[in-house]
Amino acid sequence: MKVKITYKEVQYFEYDEEVEMTKKEYKEYLKTGKVDIKRTQDGYPMGGDECWIGTDFNGVYVEELTK
Repeated sequence: MKVKITYKEVQYFEYDEEVEMTKKEYKEYLKTGKVDIKRTQDGYPMGGDECWIGTDFNGVYVEELTK
């Protein structure tokens, strides 16, 4: 019997960037918890080793393959 084994994990990255924001924009952020991606200078970069903060194991899944 053949099976497919899938290993899953979730990786976390953290990026810090200093940008200008008006008090009105900051109040809107406090109200909604959302920041427009255009607010950052470079958008959100892809995760690099220097930004990695952790990995959580999400499970191993085994699925029987049909013939």
